[in-house]
Amino acid sequence: MRLSSFHPDAMVALLEPRDQSPDSFVPKVFASRLVRSVLPANLKAGIMISIVRFMLSGGEYFSSKLLRYYVKKAALGSSEGMQDRQFGESAFSRPMQVSDLTRRELEILELVSRGMQNKMIATQFSLSEHTVKIHLHNIISKLGTSNRTEAAARFRDYKAAAD
Repeated sequence: MRLSSFHPDAMVALLEPRDQSPDSFVPKVFASRLVRSVLPANLKAGIMISIVRFMLSGGEYFSSKLLRYYVKKAALGSSEGMQDRQFGESAFSRPMQVSDLTRRELEILELVSRGMQNKMIATQFSLSEHTVKIHLHNIISKLGTSNRTEAAARFRDYKAAAD
């Protein structure tokens, strides 16, 4: 956690350990606000490079296998070890704060709060409109909001509190 206080924009990605049960690392990963991606160790180099490029543009990556595992454990009610010890609640049940978003997500959310359309945001950052939509979906999911307007309102409140 010291890393995040000195480097708030730092993004940490982990290679999924081959020799460990998901029970040993999944709870820690999803409880961490620093870890933004977990990459399977058995990916082909080209795919790994594509994912790293995606991450460098502000995206996050978790394999579907890892997410299915976590959702299955949560659905079965097996919350042992799946709790955030500091807050006593599931890591997924607690919406993230605006300050927890990636640098790219914050940039996009700022433009959304100014009323810009996806196409204009995409042009400004040299992204596809689809990529902007993915970022917005991630922002809305992370913040636990219902739509872009609500996410923009949260961003404006966050900026007002910082001033």
